[in-house]
Amino acid sequence: MVSPGAAKRNLYDVMGVARDASLSAIRAAYRKLAVQLHPDKGGDREAFAELQAAYAILCNVALRQRYDETGKTDVPDEVRKGRRFDDSAHVPTPPKEEPKCWKCNLALAASAKFCQECGAPREAPAPKPKEVPAGKNVKVQLPPALQALVEGRTLESVPVPDEYEHEVAHITVTEKDGKRTLRLVDTYPMIENSRLIEGQVLVQMRAVPLTMSDLNAENRYSCGDVYGCQGIGQVRMVGPRVSLKPGDWVLPLHDVDADGEIDLDALPPGTGRVLGVWKAERCAKLEFSADSPLTIANMALAKSIGAACLLVKEHTKKLSAGDGIILNCANGLVGQVLIQLLAAKGFKVYAVVRKHSGEQWIREKLQGLGATRVFQIHEDVREILEEEGAALPLLALDGVGGQGTNQLVQEASILRQALAKTADLVCFGVAGGNHQAVTLAGKKWKGNLLQFSFDEWLSKDVTGNAKLLNEMLLDVTQMVKQNAMKFVIKEYPTERFNMAVLNARQIGRTHAVVMHLPKLPENHRKYTGEDSVAVPDSLDPDAQRKLGRRSWDLDFLDWEAANGDEEHQWRVDKERRLFRSTVSPEEGAIQKYQDTSPTPIAQELGCHADKARQVLFWLPGRGEIPQEHAHWLESLCETHRELRVLILEPHQLEQDLKWYDMTDNEAVQLGLRFSIVDDERNPGGDLSRSRGVASFEVPLLPSEIDALQQVEVAATGLKRRAQLEEQRLKLRSHTLPFFFGGFGQGGVVALYAAMCLMEKPIDAVAFCHSGIPAASMLGKRLTPQVRTHTRLHAVYDKADQEVPASFPETIHQMLSLARCKVSLYWLQNGDGHEFLQEASQTVGTCAHLWLQGMERSPLDPFR
Repeated sequence: MVSPGAAKRNLYDVMGVARDASLSAIRAAYRKLAVQLHPDKGGDREAFAELQAAYAILCNVALRQRYDETGKTDVPDEVRKGRRFDDSAHVPTPPKEEPKCWKCNLALAASAKFCQECGAPREAPAPKPKEVPAGKNVKVQLPPALQALVEGRTLESVPVPDEYEHEVAHITVTEKDGKRTLRLVDTYPMIENSRLIEGQVLVQMRAVPLTMSDLNAENRYSCGDVYGCQGIGQVRMVGPRVSLKPGDWVLPLHDVDADGEIDLDALPPGTGRVLGVWKAERCAKLEFSADSPLTIANMALAKSIGAACLLVKEHTKKLSAGDGIILNCANGLVGQVLIQLLAAKGFKVYAVVRKHSGEQWIREKLQGLGATRVFQIHEDVREILEEEGAALPLLALDGVGGQGTNQLVQEASILRQALAKTADLVCFGVAGGNHQAVTLAGKKWKGNLLQFSFDEWLSKDVTGNAKLLNEMLLDVTQMVKQNAMKFVIKEYPTERFNMAVLNARQIGRTHAVVMHLPKLPENHRKYTGEDSVAVPDSLDPDAQRKLGRRSWDLDFLDWEAANGDEEHQWRVDKERRLFRSTVSPEEGAIQKYQDTSPTPIAQELGCHADKARQVLFWLPGRGEIPQEHAHWLESLCETHRELRVLILEPHQLEQDLKWYDMTDNEAVQLGLRFSIVDDERNPGGDLSRSRGVASFEVPLLPSEIDALQQVEVAATGLKRRAQLEEQRLKLRSHTLPFFFGGFGQGGVVALYAAMCLMEKPIDAVAFCHSGIPAASMLGKRLTPQVRTHTRLHAVYDKADQEVPASFPETIHQMLSLARCKVSLYWLQNGDGHEFLQEASQTVGTCAHLWLQGMERSPLDPFR
């Protein structure tokens, strides 16, 4: 019986878990409390007995269901004697189903031997046994317990020492706003009954790549799963009947079914954890040493590297040097390794990429690796090659697969158009099963559609193929030594987990992201993703005190180490060319846009241009009709008779009511990056306590450059409109009595025009609910005149889901540290990402204060 104390208390309260807690959570809670309450550790004996009694019921599925339904806490005798508990007495008998015909599904009478509808016999014929192809060796692997029973012996196991049973970091899958993402939590490793049974190994994972495409794969992960299909770890402990030894480096693999194919119904291996238990037969052994040119981060990507090597080895046997190969999804790691391997063998590689930010950088990057040409997915590759007199590709390697390939092939895609008549198409996967089958229509194409899965190849003979994988990695090592192979990997510790996830989600990135998991002695720390400082080791102590590099994301403020990747110099050079007056279109730089026409006027309010002394320019947000803002702007004009108001409309108004393509939320996700040169009183670099000065030496990312080009076009149109108004007012002062304002995208355009483009500083800017892309450019182009004269008004709503509160707070801090005159206003009764009455009143108050200040000023702006 359960102890009296447990009978009085709810068992879930005794365990300290919720009613819907998982079995692993209950086990973890028990281990934690057992250490605290054990009498040998000074705990109370009754409390410990109460805990054990509660655990005995809640860890048994049948007893737990019985307790939830009836509240009974007794343990039946069959459980005490070690037999399986039969809870059928506590489960209501389901209603008996009426018999139905197995062929037509029509109801059958109780005595009927044949179906009255189709004539089929009552019992369906027994299925024919599955035929095994001749010569195929089918290996049946029994579970360890059943295998031991068949062999007439007891299942062997060994205890796991206490040093391995404490909380360690786990990368888990969660959902936010309907999208899957990753979270770092500390929890106990899942070691069943604190023992390793025969055939199991305890592995300490050392590094795991973050590939957000894994999360987007259908049915691969569910919420709560441990993330990870790739990664490298070290065996720490082995169970009985295992050939691996402690210290061996291994890659945990997917489970396979009886046919040797990836079991899509099984959980992913979940390599994103410091400690994990896997079957030894599902771990591929790697030959890795500390003096290898390939680092732990490289080896964490061994599957991707091996997949590229195997593809080249198996599918280029019929080709000759100089033949063309088209490669879809070329900017991923597998694609980059393929380009280098194929180019080294003399093949012409035609790389295909999706259109996204940083397009020019991706093109230059892939061509630098050896790609003959880089095409976008929408380009007619066949027509281009035929015009140049080049032969059509004899092989296509597709890293998209499934529906993506179906679309490519059937909808006049590059793969169907560009391939030679007998060329093969290979759909490859790295960490999963075969892609969804595609349908290839058309009489012209006579090639073969082939499916490739590296995991399935490795699983056919784990020991033998692991040796082949090591040989392929050795060949790659030689190429690395000869500078014929390059890997671009950004590596992060768990302290910077959030930054790693943000980097992994970057669209169009050409680098791999690898998370280094903490060593076991380090796991006494909690890794919540909120640790503040991670200063690069290369900085001297003085520099560590003075420089902190700041990066912003949707949910956190985190530190970003100095950027040392190969992209850095490209970004520096590109930024230097941004604002040259003359530049070739190929350089992709932002020009002065001398031919940009003034932004058109949607509606004029207030004073006529000939009599006006102040001008307010208002830019509506994305999807807004400009005239919707007339009602609140008219009230300003009634109060201030010398005010002229221009409500502007974007050049793209008739197309989609927008100033540029990027939404406010997309701009927010793009990030916000600047540096702080701080004083010695704030060595930790706490942004809220900083008395330093903002610095903007970090070069723009390719995606930021693309966004900036869009904003610049719209802002230049606003500048042209302001110049026309300046000519009408015949102003002679060094400043302009102008107020720029806007909602959402309109606020961004107003802010950029005022801070980056105007030759003379204007009086004020108001930006409302605006997600500001490439905001560091505001600081890069900030002039002393704007800093001292232009008043900046930021108006935001804490209920806004498009632009979360952390973003405007950081914008305000950044501009304050840049010594600008900036104010942040929070709406009290706002309703999200909308320009409602309170927002218009707030902007109206800012404009009213501006106008009053001008009336009181002794200086005549017309002088």
